[in-house]
Amino acid sequence: MLTGTMEEQARNSGPILAHNTGTSPAPTKTLQCSALQYLHLSRNNIRLSGAVALLEAVASNNSGLRALDLSGNPVFNDKNVGDTDVQALLTLLPQCRRLIFLSLNSTGMADEIGAGILLSLGHHPQLSWIDIGQNQLSGQTIAALTNTMEVNTNLKRIALHCNQINDPDIKCLIASPAVMDMDGVWL
Repeated sequence: MLTGTMEEQARNSGPILAHNTGTSPAPTKTLQCSALQYLHLSRNNIRLSGAVALLEAVASNNSGLRALDLSGNPVFNDKNVGDTDVQALLTLLPQCRRLIFLSLNSTGMADEIGAGILLSLGHHPQLSWIDIGQNQLSGQTIAALTNTMEVNTNLKRIALHCNQINDPDIKCLIASPAVMDMDGVWL
């Protein structure tokens, strides 16, 4: 069971070897991150291509990364978000095998991408906490979430606050038996 903040979770799982709270350039494929457990890159200027490059480095280096916070970055804000980069992101996220926390809060995510992310993480072996609040998510994402919760029994916390979720979406979510096994759903 998860308790406390993301930082407390990372501390409880081992030493924090990297913690960035300031601005930094977009990550590159040369990032050496085999010992990296916690990476806080919120509120920088990381776009989709930077997020993909970061995930490529994490996936290719057999990373020990357990918590990744990309909140507040314009990851999905570009009008011409390319299908190739989105598909790369969807392919790479499940390859980050040790990840337990992922925050894509306030990244400009729309329903199609949100649903794709949740479905791609359906069989993730460790992910137990995802924050996708403050985006433009609604019914399509809720449908994907209910499907994901049924197959990923590790997923125990999800933050969906400040999206475009309406009454029928809530009814769909509450009707899912998997919701009863969760520690928390923030709407």
